[in-house]
Amino acid sequence: MTTTKSEVCKLIASSAEKIRQQGETSAQAFTRYITKTDEGRKLFAIHKRATGSDYIPPAEQVQKIAAPSTPSLRRLQKLGDEVRKANPTLSVEQAFAEAYADPSNREIVMLEKRERLSAA
Repeated sequence: MTTTKSEVCKLIASSAEKIRQQGETSAQAFTRYITKTDEGRKLFAIHKRATGSDYIPPAEQVQKIAAPSTPSLRRLQKLGDEVRKANPTLSVEQAFAEAYADPSNREIVMLEKRERLSAA
């Protein structure tokens, strides 16, 4: 039987959660577990030798909620598309964020907020 990095990582993460202290993040508990406990050190050694990725997919997908479409939002999306054409390495979301944050689009952003709030 072959053990993958993700399987060992899941085991380490669940064990670390069991000893997680108040005010401690999951990452801090994970680190403390693999550096301060014998079991954690052994599991981390197995993890290093295991094959595959240590990526653990999220338990469930987060549902995206669509904002109501307004004329100003559509204009901002088009501006985001223009940003993306100029820099194709950006994702749709990153290009939209750049267009949204651009000071030259401040009036469109304010109009979009008013339209969205009046639609709610």
